[in-house]
Amino acid sequence: MKKDILLLSLIVPAPTLGVLISMYWFPATEIAKYSFLITKVWPLLVASFFLKKYYKSEFKIPKFNLSGFKISIIVSCICLILSLLTYEKLFSLFVEKDHFLKMMGEIGLTNKYLFIGLSFYWCFINSLIEEYIWRFSINNACKNLWKKVPTALIMGSLFFTLHHTVSLNKYTSFLTIIVGSLICFIAGYFWSWLYEKYQNIWACYIGHIIADLCIFIPVYLIIFT
Repeated sequence: MKKDILLLSLIVPAPTLGVLISMYWFPATEIAKYSFLITKVWPLLVASFFLKKYYKSEFKIPKFNLSGFKISIIVSCICLILSLLTYEKLFSLFVEKDHFLKMMGEIGLTNKYLFIGLSFYWCFINSLIEEYIWRFSINNACKNLWKKVPTALIMGSLFFTLHHTVSLNKYTSFLTIIVGSLICFIAGYFWSWLYEKYQNIWACYIGHIIADLCIFIPVYLIIFT
């Protein structure tokens, strides 16, 4: 139990700290860049160390299989379609565009090539890192602390939602923060449930990619069209 609490204490605050430093305290500075990098690498290193040292599991690339792919792709694609159909209306209702563009400009994301590069990283690399950390480490620690699986997955999803909520607070209204956080929590729980059922991180990964596209495609269209 102590090792599980320690793991959560070392990993869960890191993404939120990275958001606070890079988006609130020192935006568009060298400190922001380094803190972003450190708070991305740190959880990965901690998770890998704990897996080997305490959970007696060697890091290895899971064998690719299609278990769970069907439901992951169907649910994620429905979300993507809904996002593309409704983003203009929802954005105009909940976000002040000039303020949003100003905030994006402060961190350089009104540069099209930088935006595309960051989107690629977030969709295809960051999502895989998060799946590795959350499915193999955070969820295992939560299951050890909260013995009932549904409760453990709820707690893991709450931890997953935390830094996303802090990010939303920078750019959007209160209602958007609530709705966005709820969507993030549901997505985190869905991927956790999917992994518990099918034991296939690749199904979670493809769903995570599509979920990120639900954000980055509309934001691209808002900024550049």
